Amino acid sequence: MHIKNQVLGNALIYLVANVFNAAIPFILLPILTRVLSPSDYGVVSMFLVMLSIFSAVVGLSMNGVISIRYFQLGRAQLAEYISTITIMLVFTTFVSIAAVILAGDWMASTTGVPVGWLIVAVIVAGVQFVVNIKLTLLQVEGKAKKFGVLQVSQSSINAIASLWLVLIAGMAWQGRVLGHALSVGLLGLVVMLWMSRDKLFVKPHAWREYGKDAVRFGLPLIPHAIGGWLLIAGDRFIVKENLGLADTGIYMAAMQVGMGLHMAYEAFFRSWHPAITKSVIKDEVKNRKLLVLSVYKVVSGAFLALSIYCLLIWLIYPWLVGERFSAGIWIALIFAVSAFFGACYYSTAIFMHIQNRNDLLAINTFVSGGIGLVLSFILCRDFGLVGVAVGMLIGKILAFIFCWISANHVFPMPWLRPFS
Repeated sequence: MHIKNQVLGNALIYLVANVFNAAIPFILLPILTRVLSPSDYGVVSMFLVMLSIFSAVVGLSMNGVISIRYFQLGRAQLAEYISTITIMLVFTTFVSIAAVILAGDWMASTTGVPVGWLIVAVIVAGVQFVVNIKLTLLQVEGKAKKFGVLQVSQSSINAIASLWLVLIAGMAWQGRVLGHALSVGLLGLVVMLWMSRDKLFVKPHAWREYGKDAVRFGLPLIPHAIGGWLLIAGDRFIVKENLGLADTGIYMAAMQVGMGLHMAYEAFFRSWHPAITKSVIKDEVKNRKLLVLSVYKVVSGAFLALSIYCLLIWLIYPWLVGERFSAGIWIALIFAVSAFFGACYYSTAIFMHIQNRNDLLAINTFVSGGIGLVLSFILCRDFGLVGVAVGMLIGKILAFIFCWISANHVFPMPWLRPFS
């Protein structure tokens, strides 16, 4: 019982920390949209997109292996492993900076972010890599409270620094971007001192062996990570290239409001999925009928939440974002509907996770996301921002349909006869 309570308590801490993190941009929105112009907000959006892409490249996605090697290596060996990865991180960071300098003009033209700030994004990605290593260690060690404090501290510093730089110091988009960079930098310094105190930075003797192992794990994940981020953020590249930074800012603000519903859905599924997993383990025919009814109830509840959320958007959106961003109200509504189909997707994807068929899930996601991006590009020319959002919505709908078909293939259930 003690272990069960500890697991539930840790899960609650992780959930609160994640929701707080996701809520920060939403909380800042009403303030920043009244201070920053749509073009400024567009630059912030593109900076964050590039930061995500650099995060997949810098460090070669090697930090994920820590959660596995933690249980396979002794403390001294783990310290050497972490030190090896950190040294490689420094090297890949400098290589990435050199690449940005060489391709700076093209990247700045494509993203609207000046070369100097793209270099800042690379450095921030590198420091965040080290912070993520510590977060991973805290998670595998079961230290949920320290994990939550570290994550929430970074989000809080981010918000406070951004507001101070924009509102008090009078900076424009640079203040929001610098606030983000300062929060990562400060937490990075704390984490490096913390890890040094725990003697996790040592001279690695088996650096060749550990380096090869880390690269073998991380290198194949880079195309997957970049591809995934392009599917998620590709719509902003389409808007920027075809409509400009101002429309990118309007689009980004609307997307944040519309996807606010996603946070509520995600919080629910974090508690619902373990219960479903437990039911599936019993694998009874009667139980599968109950599972179908449970999914139908979840989808019905998600639709009710969508209806209420859309009504709220319609009533408060102009007040929430200000007059300069109010043209994005339809975009926000479309993204709210996208969040609903995301909930439908998660309600069936769990069965593929349980059957260990993530390969099908990845294929479905890439195919549907790719179709959504192509449609966004095509519709953008005739319908502007609404066309881009509709293209992404179609991609979400297809993701759900493909997922439902695949889930029913690997885990058949009586979807059309739950009462028989």
